[in-house]
Amino acid sequence: MEQNISTYLKKPELHKDKYIRFGDSCTFNLKLTPAYIAQDRKWFRITYLDDKYILDGFNILIKKNKIKKIFLKGLHPNCNPESHEYCVDEKFINNEWNEENLSILTRSIQTYHLDNCYFRPEPYEYKYKEIPIFSIRR
Repeated sequence: MEQNISTYLKKPELHKDKYIRFGDSCTFNLKLTPAYIAQDRKWFRITYLDDKYILDGFNILIKKNKIKKIFLKGLHPNCNPESHEYCVDEKFINNEWNEENLSILTRSIQTYHLDNCYFRPEPYEYKYKEIPIFSIRR
């Protein structure tokens, strides 16, 4: 059965009831369902995804109000399977911890970047369709 993934792309907010902060770490306990695939300079919308790929949240390591590392709770192709550290663009690390960067991070987590990943879900675990308007051109 195909799911309507767009309902999962809600913008998170930095309200105290949305996360728990312990010293230099913030824990977000919210379900995130990946909704897009970026591959070969094209974008695809995920139309079906096995439940084992729905994330249970993520942790952000913050030092002096700067983002240092992100750890995911669940399976994701762009997450180190041993350390659970999410591979995010180096330009993002050391950015200020704020609502705008949380939104960027959340949308990044909801996208599988399959040109550079640790693994790919098996073909029977997901379905997708191309979104031509979002194709990246040089």
